Amino acid sequence: MKKITLIIISIIFSTTLAWSEKVEVKNDQFTKAKVVTLDTWHKVKEGQLDNTRILYEKEIANGKSTTPVAKFEFRIVVDPLRSYGGEDLDPIAYVLIDDASFKITLDGRQKTIQDQVQGGGMTFGSNYRSTIQTIQTAFLRCNILFTPEMIVKIATAENLKIRVSTNNNATIMEATKKQLKLVKEFFATN
Repeated sequence: MKKITLIIISIIFSTTLAWSEKVEVKNDQFTKAKVVTLDTWHKVKEGQLDNTRILYEKEIANGKSTTPVAKFEFRIVVDPLRSYGGEDLDPIAYVLIDDASFKITLDGRQKTIQDQVQGGGMTFGSNYRSTIQTIQTAFLRCNILFTPEMIVKIATAENLKIRVSTNNNATIMEATKKQLKLVKEFFATN
């Protein structure tokens, strides 16, 4: 039993270390451009969505950068009785950089719902009862395009918060100090 526990702890520890947040610059040999990325997430401070990933991405070619984009991925269990009934992300979101608030329209909104079947059984005396339950999980995706004004503000920012919503129920995420430092590095990379 101890051996199995150690193996499980080792797997968890190694997968946690394997995913490190850092700004990466890769050269695209086909387009002769540099692709700059930051693969991260931001802590949910308030709301019901689980922020599973944010991929910041831009391409630099001939000294010019494409519009930087942050590709968000969220997950939530569909449960209309509690709060979330399978709605898509609302089209309007907000980015708060220190005290400057930017109202934006989300780009590329997508929703996928997957069914997961869970089952189990229990013995009550001589009777065996099995239960099967279907749980629906919604995977929501969207993109935020960063304007030049937002990029200028991020360069000196001390706080970065982002608010998205489903059916007017807001989820607010905040970059940690380390993540904000990496976001600044991402935008400063030319």
